[in-house]
Amino acid sequence: MLPVGQDRDDDPSQPERGRWWSLALSAPFVALCIAGVLLLSLDAARHIEALATANSDSSQWSLAQLEVEFGSHQRALVTGAPPDLEAVRLTFDIFYSRFETISKGRLYADITTSEAAADFRAVTSFLAGSVPLIDGDDDTLRAGLPAMAARAEAIRPALRSISLNGVRIFSAQADGQRFSVLRALIRITALTAALVLALAIGVVALWRLMQVARQEARRRARANHRLRAIVSTALDGIVVTDGEGLILEFNAAAQRIFHCKREDVLGRMAERLLFPDSVANHSPDADHAAQMGRRRVAAIRADGAHFPAELSVTLSEEGGNVLRVYYLRDITRQVADERELVAARDQAVAGERAKARFLAVMSHEMRTPLNGLIGTLELLNDTPLSPEQQNFLRIVRRSGDVLLTHVNDVLDISRLETGRFTFAEDAYDPVAVMRDVAETLRPTAVAGGIGLTADSTAAEGLHVLGDAPRVRQVLVNLAGNAIKFTPAGEVRLHVRHDPDAGKLILSVSDTGIGILPDQVERIFEDFVTLDSSYMRAAEGTGLGLGIARRLVEGMGGHVAVDSAPGRGTTFTVTLPVRPAIRPRPPPEAEPVAPLPGRKVLLVEDNAINRLVATSMLVKLGQEVTEAFDGAEGLERAEQRRYDLILMDISMPRLDGVETTRRIRAGSGPNRSTPIVALTAHALPEDIARFREAGMQHSLTKPITRRALAMALADVATVITPPDPVADAPPVIDRETLDAAASSLGPEVFRTLRGRFFDEMETGLTRLEERLKSGGAREEYAGDIHKLAGSAAVFGATALHAALKAQETRAKRAEEDRLLPGHTALLPIWAQTRKALSAI
Repeated sequence: MLPVGQDRDDDPSQPERGRWWSLALSAPFVALCIAGVLLLSLDAARHIEALATANSDSSQWSLAQLEVEFGSHQRALVTGAPPDLEAVRLTFDIFYSRFETISKGRLYADITTSEAAADFRAVTSFLAGSVPLIDGDDDTLRAGLPAMAARAEAIRPALRSISLNGVRIFSAQADGQRFSVLRALIRITALTAALVLALAIGVVALWRLMQVARQEARRRARANHRLRAIVSTALDGIVVTDGEGLILEFNAAAQRIFHCKREDVLGRMAERLLFPDSVANHSPDADHAAQMGRRRVAAIRADGAHFPAELSVTLSEEGGNVLRVYYLRDITRQVADERELVAARDQAVAGERAKARFLAVMSHEMRTPLNGLIGTLELLNDTPLSPEQQNFLRIVRRSGDVLLTHVNDVLDISRLETGRFTFAEDAYDPVAVMRDVAETLRPTAVAGGIGLTADSTAAEGLHVLGDAPRVRQVLVNLAGNAIKFTPAGEVRLHVRHDPDAGKLILSVSDTGIGILPDQVERIFEDFVTLDSSYMRAAEGTGLGLGIARRLVEGMGGHVAVDSAPGRGTTFTVTLPVRPAIRPRPPPEAEPVAPLPGRKVLLVEDNAINRLVATSMLVKLGQEVTEAFDGAEGLERAEQRRYDLILMDISMPRLDGVETTRRIRAGSGPNRSTPIVALTAHALPEDIARFREAGMQHSLTKPITRRALAMALADVATVITPPDPVADAPPVIDRETLDAAASSLGPEVFRTLRGRFFDEMETGLTRLEERLKSGGAREEYAGDIHKLAGSAAVFGATALHAALKAQETRAKRAEEDRLLPGHTALLPIWAQTRKALSAI
């Protein structure tokens, strides 16, 4: 492991290891070259000795003399009268001795075994036959001379052949020996050259190693200098200790952090001096700390003051020597900043809660008088009025509606910011939505002398899945804004569909005053009106466009703006949509008719609202008992049974939620009586809290007579359940289904039907699992609502009715009826699927 602050190039052991490797690799090569030179020298010496030996024996001369001496012997046999027997014996002995030397000498072994072997046998036979005569007496020799002469003449060609063959063999051997000596000398020369080259390379390598050693020495010096500079100038404190925990290095930053000098701490134990929690202890804990990265510890200064520090430990070991390097940073300011951030976050959370509470209170405080105002106006409208009074009444009602719109805008902003805004996914006609917006805003446009047109030719007959009320709200905000800022000219609404991209494009264009480029983004900010002076022509809170963009983004789309001063403005809304089957048109609204008389307990603390609600209920044919707060309402609920209880929420002494809980928990006659909340708290979590307390419905103030009548009619189904046999709807509404099939075409209809089957199967299974696991009833009701919308699109009347009934049970928190109701859905779904599959 390398020491801290040192990279691999700065490792001082690197050049030493390089020199040892060079020596280790070159030594065997040099030794091999020397051994080769020695072996080749010995071989060359052997060959040279062989050549010398051949010359001393006079091999070739002996062969030549054999033939010469045989000629002398042959001449002695035939010369003289009488013949000289001593000369015969002398020449024979010389020839015999020469032949014996050649036939038995080791240098002549190649000759005796060569092609001349037969010649050697002939000469040997001649000598063997002549020896008795030569060794006998003179008379015997003299008598045998003629025969010897004749045999001698017969072997002369054999001797000639032996001599020539020997000369040829010895010449070849001499040539081979010369070549062997030459090759040995060449190898000696080559090896000598290689040895010289190796020695030269060794010299160069040693010189290079010397240069590298000098460079490494300089590099180490530079590295040490850099390391000292880094350590001394580092902003973090650096403390180096040995394996025993004794301080070896203490940089300037550490001196500033710990308020002590380097010379005062060198050689002292780091754990006792700097770290009270023993993070510097040379123990397994310290080694474990080295693997934890950065961590926070408590350190101590020279004056004994403790401070928070961020510490990391690095271990380095080489040759059995252990070094620990501690990097630390004083994070006193950081910890203080974090505490401030936590405090700021807590304050922000508290501010958000206060904001939500403020909105809830303001909603209640503003809706309560609005309820009295709008309700009284509605009652006043039923009285005989002169035309002038009716005009005044319309003005007051319009002002009340505007004020209610502002209250709703503020609540929408709050819900959109907190992510508690939910979007439906039902089939709707975007062209119808656009035309409805145009018809709604046309009186305002006409009053301002502005034209308002709607172009829908590119999307006629289109039906998509989405949240139609929210799309309508977006268009109302955009078109209303365009009308306000168009002094003269035209406002144009346009809708088209891009089926390839699955997009619905809505645009609102005007010929108004336009927007400066640097103000385009500001118009979507809350409470921004661009012209905030008292003389501005357009009124408003500056919330409409911000709400519109939040709604569009919540539905997965985006809003684009194209504008220039004096040229007008175009807002383009792009929404992702899926095609849907044309839904069955809803029945036209019928006038509100008086309901059968029921005994109603009205619990309301505000006298005006109590008067308005009582008057509306009486006009609807109901018998009303009043209670001015929750405590009185609880007392009256204990005295007699009522068919319905209308419960205000915010009341003195006992609020509506607690009153409802006590009614449900008691044993009085109204324990199971339907209770409807009358509330100005319109946030979803408030509605959920009301249902959890035992309320079946919620009416948000201001309350109109129609809304009150619809709630009474809905609750009446609980009071008097319908006959399930007589009122059972058909399984399939063929009129709706046939209209859908003809508008979509067979192929698209079959595709959507398959998706509907998959969605319903998966949805019912998931809902059953959620119901058995005790999931949130609000989520269960929301999923049921989506399935009911899909069933209505396909004309599945019976399934739609069953799903809506189950949704009502979930919203009313009727726990004991949810699982049986869900089980009852399955056979209805089986009948519906069978009927749809047969089409």
